[in-house]
This record gives sequence, structure tokens and C-alpha cells, in this order.
Amino acid sequence: MQTNTVAHNVNELFEHVARATNASLFFHFCEARLRLGRLTNDFSQWLHDIGEFELAAAIERLNPYALTFEELREQISSLAPKQIA
Repeated sequence: MQTNTVAHNVNELFEHVARATNASLFFHFCEARLRLGRLTNDFSQWLHDIGEFELAAAIERLNPYALTFEELREQISSLAPKQIA
């Protein structure tokens, strides 16, 4: 289901993940590997594509099969870079 939610930068990605439904997390984190035939999730791929290699790798290390989606959301959110005021 298309939501038209698009992240334009790293901060927006984490804002969207914090509000993402379980279905959206499943789609982007689990189903993406099957849908696109790749070894990573959509979030890590996007971060890698914009040069955020360490952050991409940190999210990639999360195991969605050993966590609830609430726990996965929390762990992804805990990796958000601290904003500089």
C-alpha cells in the first residue's frame, strides 16, 4: 500500500520509522530482501546509497526475526544520529 511517505534526509528517515506501521516495517525490513532479491533491507540500502555506511551497517545488523516490530522500531530509532542544535 502506497503511503507517499518519503525521506529526503537521514533525520526524516528516523522520523518516519518512529511512526511506521508494523506492516511498513515488515515491507521495508523483511520483504524487501525477497521482493528485490538482495541481501539487505530498504533502510540500510538507502543509507548506503547516500554514503551513510556505518549507519547502514548498524541497521543491517538488527535481526527482525528475533524482535517484535515494536522492538525493531525502538532499536532502529536508538541509532538515530543526535541532532545538533
